[in-house]
Amino acid sequence: MKDLVLGSEINIQPRVVVNAGGPWIDQVNRELCAETRYIGGTKGSHVVLDHPELRKAIGDHEFFFENKDGWIVLIYPLVDKVPVGTSDLKIDNPDDAVITDEEIKYIFDLIGRVFPDITVDLSQIVYTFSGVRPLPYSDVSFTGQISRDHKVEVLECDRERSYPVLSLVGGKWTTFRSFAEKATDLVLARLGQARRLSTAGVKIGGGHDYPATDAEKRKWLENLLSDYPIERDRLETLFSQYDTKVVDLLDMVGGKASIMVYQLPSISVGEVEYLLRTEDVVHLDDLVFRRTMLGKLGQITPEVLQALAVICADTLGWDEETQLKEIEQINEILRANHRIVNSRFISN
Repeated sequence: MKDLVLGSEINIQPRVVVNAGGPWIDQVNRELCAETRYIGGTKGSHVVLDHPELRKAIGDHEFFFENKDGWIVLIYPLVDKVPVGTSDLKIDNPDDAVITDEEIKYIFDLIGRVFPDITVDLSQIVYTFSGVRPLPYSDVSFTGQISRDHKVEVLECDRERSYPVLSLVGGKWTTFRSFAEKATDLVLARLGQARRLSTAGVKIGGGHDYPATDAEKRKWLENLLSDYPIERDRLETLFSQYDTKVVDLLDMVGGKASIMVYQLPSISVGEVEYLLRTEDVVHLDDLVFRRTMLGKLGQITPEVLQALAVICADTLGWDEETQLKEIEQINEILRANHRIVNSRFISN
């Protein structure tokens, strides 16, 4: 096995392998000398619009409805932007999951069904994203009929492998904890170990010690205002994003939590430093696409990328060559995977 971050190679002899490759599960199994057809993934794509008229029309509401083809679609607010989706198309190679012109037309048409008097065009797209649902293989004609349940497929030991492979098929955000618990129990059974800890009832992240009432929340924030050099509006914004983990953030970065990143109203220098130190950020794309909503909100300009790279350099020890390489990598990801160049959508 090769560590792609450090470049070192590691020799291991596993007793059990858990294949959590998502839509790439069959490809991973092939590398493990097993031909499987567990996955029949479908692609879902969204566009994110900078459209003040549409944003005002939806208010703070999510529009969740059945489109004319029977598929459930969404229009919802995200800060000052409007994400709209999604499609549901069969796809053979998850690496090809990029929005198509046909999907964009589909999304624009569904907006017109709800808001016939609002015009939408390509210039209002600030971001697109596509993903592949790791659904079980099925030969049904309508993708909406494919099961959204999750299950663990087991490949027992054979002449090629001295270990079993547990493939995690299906699953989604709303069921990830129950699926993880099920997989863990299976692994523990294979290893002859008893479960020592349970995640049942464990609160995630900023849910720990969360104030139960509005009155408790006000008191909790008042106590923070007396302990840290921060204004109320800024503290309330941070609390809405980090919940009770805002205390850890302020302990770590102090006043930097109020110093905003170049031309960005949505994130501070302190927040970036906090995420870099606590969220296992290795590359700039980790920060832009997976630890923040900067990419999704269409806020990645050349100047912003440069400012973020400098903060990464100060915190993670990047040299100038690494900064340039990381910026180039972000720009290529934006172009190839999201059809965005210099903050603008590119048409085919």
